[in-house]
Amino acid sequence: MRETLRCVFFFLLLLGAATAQAPYTVGDFLRDLDAGRVQSVTLDALGNANVRIRGADREENIAVQATPNLLQRMRAAGADVVVRRTGNSLSWLTSLLPIVLLGLILFVFWRSMRGGAGGGANNNFGRSRAHVFTEGQVKVTFSEVAGCDEAKADLVEVVEFLKNPERFHSLGARIP
Repeated sequence: MRETLRCVFFFLLLLGAATAQAPYTVGDFLRDLDAGRVQSVTLDALGNANVRIRGADREENIAVQATPNLLQRMRAAGADVVVRRTGNSLSWLTSLLPIVLLGLILFVFWRSMRGGAGGGANNNFGRSRAHVFTEGQVKVTFSEVAGCDEAKADLVEVVEFLKNPERFHSLGARIP
């Protein structure tokens, strides 16, 4: 089965290579134009030309600069010349889109630097989250955390640090 597929693929590859035509060039276009074989030429503003050859079922595409001399030469050869405008109402949008995207990126950076919209956290990395409390703000009392072993362990560590700071300094600890 695989050998059959390989043979079919190879045959199709050779068939495609055998039927491939040489690209149509500007020189070919000028030769056909002088010989009177060009039926019509459709030009657009970007310099693309769609050339229809008399007696052939194909159209060729080339890039050509539409100069007044070339237009006069095509009309003298009897070719129908059509000039299409390619500009549309969305052409300004393609010019404006990169500017809008750049403005949007700058706006997002500006908002994140200001700290708006939940941003600003990127600039606060490593900063202390400590708050200054006054006596009226403290709502948790020692009696509320009396049964909490974690709170008791934290206080034991603080007391131990205050009693013997050299031990903690040797490990690299310091008072914030």
